[in-house]
Amino acid sequence: MNAHHPLTNLGAPMQCDGKNWFGWPCDEATEKLRGAVLDAPDEAARKAAMEVYHRALMVQQPIVNLGQAASPEAWRKNVVGMVSTHLPVFWNVTKN
Repeated sequence: MNAHHPLTNLGAPMQCDGKNWFGWPCDEATEKLRGAVLDAPDEAARKAAMEVYHRALMVQQPIVNLGQAASPEAWRKNVVGMVSTHLPVFWNVTKN
């Protein structure tokens, strides 16, 4: 899940039409701030709108993502078929 952008974060929308994430509160004012981020005409306006939107989310939402994480990967040359994902999966893996 890409949680760094309001379009791709499943927990960011707070609309009051019943289509928000289950258990999440609805808040029209915060949803308008989200719309302002998405409708910003340029990068400077988007950055300013995102700052206001993030502050509102810190107050309104029951959980807050505080950063990004990456899982380092390493395997031998004779191991093939590894799938690069955010979770370790071992489908399609073979050893030559």
